[in-house]
Amino acid sequence: MAKKLEWEDVLPRISYDGLTGYLKTISYRAIWNAAIAYDGKDIENRSGDSYNKLRGTFGMHASAMPPHRDIANIADYERISGKKLDFERAAALCGKLVGVVDIIDCFEKKDGKGSDSYWAEPGYNHLVLARPRLIYPFIPASGGTFLINYSQQDIIKAAKAIKRGEEPAQIRHHHLK
Repeated sequence: MAKKLEWEDVLPRISYDGLTGYLKTISYRAIWNAAIAYDGKDIENRSGDSYNKLRGTFGMHASAMPPHRDIANIADYERISGKKLDFERAAALCGKLVGVVDIIDCFEKKDGKGSDSYWAEPGYNHLVLARPRLIYPFIPASGGTFLINYSQQDIIKAAKAIKRGEEPAQIRHHHLK
């Protein structure tokens, strides 16, 4: 059985062009986080071009919106995956930093190629995702629009508090250049 990943083991190995101490994080709806973590979702569909150069390991944050209130995305999830959404599993991720995923490539809509993954929606840029890893404990965290940053120190502090049976304050994201 594989060892459960913990934040203290993963974070020290992550940096971005010399920037250390922060985890760049992608904020998704809980439904899409569950699809990445459990159902093999390997494409993130984005309309804007500012994300096309992203590569590396990024945190996975699930928005606080409960899955049962996200009717449009439930329908999309079930249409694309051919599965019924596991509401309990998706709800457990809401409002939390839940793991990391690698962005390894991007098919840009202007190239006209696109990805052949069934998760790829026409008319979008397709960020290629690989190696999603859930990391325990899930950390209560404020969200934002798509790309946000968390202090690695805050993440580890919250994880240690949870392990001691305490309920940590929600960690806040930072805006970095």
